[in-house]
Amino acid sequence: MVWGSSRSTGRRESRRPSAEGRRRPWDKLSVRDIAAHAEASTTSIYTLFGGKDELGDAVRRHALGLLHRALLAAPASSDPVADLLAISAAYRRWAITETNLYRVVFGGAVTYVPAGVPQDHDPAAPLVDAIRRVRGAAFGIEDANRVGVAVWALLHGLVTLQIDGTVPGDYVDTVVPGAVRALVNG
Repeated sequence: MVWGSSRSTGRRESRRPSAEGRRRPWDKLSVRDIAAHAEASTTSIYTLFGGKDELGDAVRRHALGLLHRALLAAPASSDPVADLLAISAAYRRWAITETNLYRVVFGGAVTYVPAGVPQDHDPAAPLVDAIRRVRGAAFGIEDANRVGVAVWALLHGLVTLQIDGTVPGDYVDTVVPGAVRALVNG
């Protein structure tokens, strides 16, 4: 840990960056900024991860795993539409409670183009599965992927507006069910 001491009070105080510094976009942070926030040395980041890009990749993988688990924890039932709405709610809940991780994952650093059946660890897997259950067995995987991206774009846009304070969450609550149904049912 990096600690300093305040001469005026004699207390030990953390040298963590201000709240404003913690909200800066990833591309504006240096390894030194990250190390200060983590109360670690820059050497430890370079030793453990190799650099800022590799640390970012590790954080994204961890965050995607947390998102995947949150989506899998959505209540399942015999009603695929209810399941799809539960997954949508779980996505929003995770994004609102894990805003920093959400921004790291979906801040433009990763390109996602679905192809074929999503892998088990892919956060899109529960969504695509629910879409295929809603549309029936004849609905192809590529069609389900396209609808999945449309649902994801809808949720992402609404969550981003909610996080930024542009649209209140209770209003988003009223929009999501009808919008998701409309996208899935075409």
